[in-house]
Amino acid sequence: MLANLLAGLCLLALIIIVLKALYPVRLSPDAGKTQAKTDSVNTHPPARKPPEQIALIPFTRYGEIATRPLFRPNRQPPDPDEMETGETNETKEQRAIREREEQQLNSHVEDLFVISGIVVTDHKAIALLHDIKNDKLLRAIEGEELEGWKIKQIFPDNVLFRNTERVETLNLIRRFEPVKASTSPKNSPSAR
Repeated sequence: MLANLLAGLCLLALIIIVLKALYPVRLSPDAGKTQAKTDSVNTHPPARKPPEQIALIPFTRYGEIATRPLFRPNRQPPDPDEMETGETNETKEQRAIREREEQQLNSHVEDLFVISGIVVTDHKAIALLHDIKNDKLLRAIEGEELEGWKIKQIFPDNVLFRNTERVETLNLIRRFEPVKASTSPKNSPSAR
């Protein structure tokens, strides 16, 4: 076992010698000069002015930054003629966000939710809503926002929703099956 260890160490030493022979360490001619330069350079940062002595640029000078958007390819503001015709350089993400916001404004509550149930107590009101798009049952309380609609108030038979433009009411649809008259066991033929 000791012989194997010594053989491994000898092999490792041989590899190191070969690598040093193939790739010798070369110092650049400036190596000695940089050491002399670093000794003479002051390593302390320059003294700064106190904050009250620094003059701030007035906000009116930043108008150019706002008019030249950073991420436009030509860094020029959009042409007013293009803005009127609707040809803007908005990205796909910006367009998707804008279309989603427009869709939320144009949507109706009855297209988004169906009331599955309402629980009203002295202290709290809860509406169980079925989300049509995601096919999920949601438990919502007053003040909660869902799909751009805020729940304004929960009543025993409806829920009042509000978005930025309008108020809509979603009614609880009651579907009761008529109860069939049951016969008592005394009158049934099998009980005799």
